[in-house]
Amino acid sequence: MTIEEAVKILAHRNEHLYALTGKVKSVDVNKRTCEVLPVNEDSMLVDVRLQAIESGNTGILIVPEENSDVIVGFLSRNDAFVLHIQEIKNIIISVGYSQMEITENNIVLNGGNLGGLVKVASLIQKLNALENDINILKTVITAWTPVSGDGGAALKTAVAGWAGQTITLTTQNDLENPKIKHG
Repeated sequence: MTIEEAVKILAHRNEHLYALTGKVKSVDVNKRTCEVLPVNEDSMLVDVRLQAIESGNTGILIVPEENSDVIVGFLSRNDAFVLHIQEIKNIIISVGYSQMEITENNIVLNGGNLGGLVKVASLIQKLNALENDINILKTVITAWTPVSGDGGAALKTAVAGWAGQTITLTTQNDLENPKIKHG
């Protein structure tokens, strides 16, 4: 259908497309709708769409905060949708089997059951510390010369400095960004 055809159909219905502002009074994330009280306090608008298809589970869903201002557009007298949101509670993006949810404090990818994303710079520091420690041991062992009949005393002396320095254990907090979780 062309835009011209759509306009002709609407003109024959004697309906006018328009928009209004209002406050969100409730949100139903499962139905992907909300209720909006127009600023002129006319009757409550119910089942106002938050995305193109009600009750869909794919696409982009922008969830408004309750009591935030919105602009509502109309496809017909009884079919309204949110055009603009003042305050966003969260955003859910679903494409196929992938999902991302964005809130004020977190980004969660695919459920987040694998924990936070790795902080690469911190991981590299930890790996470099281990690699340097192993290289020090290799240097000590390579430089060691066996002494006949000492029972290993020369080796013990050679690695004593290295063996006396413990490696700090890594914790999840050292490497994890808890604000971005993935699954």
